[in-house]
Amino acid sequence: MGETQGGPKARKARPKAARIKRLLPGTALLLALLLFLPGSPARDAQGMLAAFGVADFGGAPSRWPFSFLVFDVGKADALLIECEGEAMLVDAGTYGCGAQISEYLARRGLALRYVVNTHPDSDHAGGLEEVLRRCGAETFLSPPLSTDGPESGSGWREAADACREKGIPVRVLQTGEWFPLGGARVYVLGPLREYEGSNNNSLVLKVVYGERSFLLTGDAEEEAERDLLREGGLQADVLKVGHHGSASSSSAEFLAAVDPDYAVISVGPDRNELPRKEVLERLYETGAEIYRTDVNGPLLFCCDGESIRVFTEGEPPGSYPGPEK
Repeated sequence: MGETQGGPKARKARPKAARIKRLLPGTALLLALLLFLPGSPARDAQGMLAAFGVADFGGAPSRWPFSFLVFDVGKADALLIECEGEAMLVDAGTYGCGAQISEYLARRGLALRYVVNTHPDSDHAGGLEEVLRRCGAETFLSPPLSTDGPESGSGWREAADACREKGIPVRVLQTGEWFPLGGARVYVLGPLREYEGSNNNSLVLKVVYGERSFLLTGDAEEEAERDLLREGGLQADVLKVGHHGSASSSSAEFLAAVDPDYAVISVGPDRNELPRKEVLERLYETGAEIYRTDVNGPLLFCCDGESIRVFTEGEPPGSYPGPEK
């Protein structure tokens, strides 16, 4: 592999203070006014986004060599990583999210090299079938699963059926391996053993591009986090917070080892009232900038291998620059 597991440790500048970015009130008001103007293209959701050119973040992902998009899919996960012309989708939200994701991919003209399922829960695997049938992929990457287990009713079985019908190869990822995505490397850090329940059996991926790294933890909880801590190599600039900010994940020891500059929580309203207050407090202690899809909407992290820029769809049109030359 040529590197220690998890890739190089990146030097990073500490942000001055933890904070949650919010939409500018003026932008939100303007959106609301245009939404109700007679004859305005903003009267439907797709038209509103198109009118402002923000559905694709002003084309920013195409101007940067590496981008990490967190879709706004409620309390679920759907993540898109692009690197030097190659794309990887990690999970696809619930059953109803497949269409939204497929339409985005089609609008961008993206072909997926990989589709990854971190674990078979319906809020991660539900939308996979539709994406695979409509958009295809070169390879479907799966965690070790039993075909007769509880995943059969969660979307994973349907995704496997779609792969078989469309001739998409299915590859089971093994902890300790890595695979390329453009000029990036994707390291498989976990699961380190077989656990009870699907959450701790989530694939844990660390994506390294240049000097920067992104840690994707699926729904891994404290039991799996303790095992990962013993292995090391967790430091990352951007952390996709585990299990939507549940109290059973993101222990203080784990967050200290990751030491992120940015933490992003993919979450929406539900009876669990996520993210939990104690998790937010632990994240504040790391000094990371905290972003939430229920507050910020979809989020885009762009990287040139050295610097990272964060964009939200609430920013004014034309404010999505490429990397500095």
